[in-house]
Amino acid sequence: RNTLRELGRLVYNMRREMKIPDLDLMSLINPVLYPNLVDCIKKEKPSYQLRVGHALTHVSKVVKNDSYIYPGKRELGQRAVEFQSLMNEFWTLDVSAKSRQDLYDRQANNKTTLPSAADIIKLNEYLKRNITRIIVNLDDDPNIEDYDFLQKALLCLIVVFNRKRAGEASQIKVYQYMHGCKVGTVSNVDEFGLSMFERHLIKTHRRIVIPGKHEIGRHTSELQSPVPI
Repeated sequence: RNTLRELGRLVYNMRREMKIPDLDLMSLINPVLYPNLVDCIKKEKPSYQLRVGHALTHVSKVVKNDSYIYPGKRELGQRAVEFQSLMNEFWTLDVSAKSRQDLYDRQANNKTTLPSAADIIKLNEYLKRNITRIIVNLDDDPNIEDYDFLQKALLCLIVVFNRKRAGEASQIKVYQYMHGCKVGTVSNVDEFGLSMFERHLIKTHRRIVIPGKHEIGRHTSELQSPVPI
């Protein structure tokens, strides 16, 4: 939905710039309109410029592939091939290189506000206290509201403890949780040269390996802190 909204915004801006009320997305996949697209997109924020560039590349690939299936779309397919060639050759120089540099410069000068240790402790105590209460309530009276609160509280507890993205922690499946490294299953901890803190984690926490959110084949580990039940 977000990509559709961004492409719709691009079509709307191009209609205003070129004063063509019936301009559509397929009409933009045209090498003749490439300079107009670049000028229009450069007026937007750097993050939008990068996202809409990826979206336009994907749209041009769809149009090109459709032309192989439907003979009546051969002309559109040829325009898409030429448009792709321009994107591959000049998009980095025209748009994305400066956009990435602008984003990098903005992030370098942004202040990072870290929560205090007292706030983190207070949040953990609140989550664990409410998780225990909800579990007791579910034993007596199962209901969808308590289940919904329980899954959100558990996700929040994992995210806070691991300092991970919520998207990664939310990818944990039931079978991954069941087959995770259980507490106390690692033997001979003295042979690994672990510190006292690491030995304590092995004895009290579960380790679950899940797929990463962005890169295929990349895995990330989550530690599950003990929840009093």
